[in-house]
Amino acid sequence: MPVATPGTEEYARLTMTAADPPEILPPIAGAQSVTVPVPFPPFVPPGDPSLTASSDQINGSGGGGDTTPVVAIRAWVNTFTAPPNTNTIVPLANVSFEQGGAVLNADGTITVPVSGFYQVTTNIGVNVPANTAGGTFILAFAVNGTSPTTQVRGAFPTLTATQLYSPQISDLLFLNAGDQIRVQVLFNTTVTIPPVTQLYNYLALALVGASVAPTVLKGE
Repeated sequence: MPVATPGTEEYARLTMTAADPPEILPPIAGAQSVTVPVPFPPFVPPGDPSLTASSDQINGSGGGGDTTPVVAIRAWVNTFTAPPNTNTIVPLANVSFEQGGAVLNADGTITVPVSGFYQVTTNIGVNVPANTAGGTFILAFAVNGTSPTTQVRGAFPTLTATQLYSPQISDLLFLNAGDQIRVQVLFNTTVTIPPVTQLYNYLALALVGASVAPTVLKGE
């Protein structure tokens, strides 16, 4: 192993102690001073600053300041009567779950508590009798009345035995606070709605974004 020679820079570096004064490097010719920018303050997301991280996560407002309230409901009915050629409101009567203030009304409609975009899904189960030639149906959402907002049309095939059919709609709707949404059906033939509990005859909705009404409804 080589040994540093006294009086050399290598020797001075190896034998320097904590008591030795630090080496001061000469200035670099032509160097210019540089101003180091002050860092920006940490980002604080909008919302109620009193909310803790735990309550943010519970209320769906964590991770970026999303303050959309949680509004969700699923309502169903065991069975109901739908006479032929009659626009029938599905009389939802039971609640699977509810959060955020959505209300199931006595007439089977649901009132939403806040304005925003809602994901809405409905499903109906009907028994179509055998030999029903040309049977058709319309399943629809309606808001604040009976004029369909979204609907699906279909036709039943000619069957050799009674068969269960289960049409469904799912859509993204903008609803204002206080709007009432309903499900309605129209059959041109006699069908029965079997007692299939909450498996088929239901309406489920959830708020996915609180907002004001869009200024332009593209494609409408």
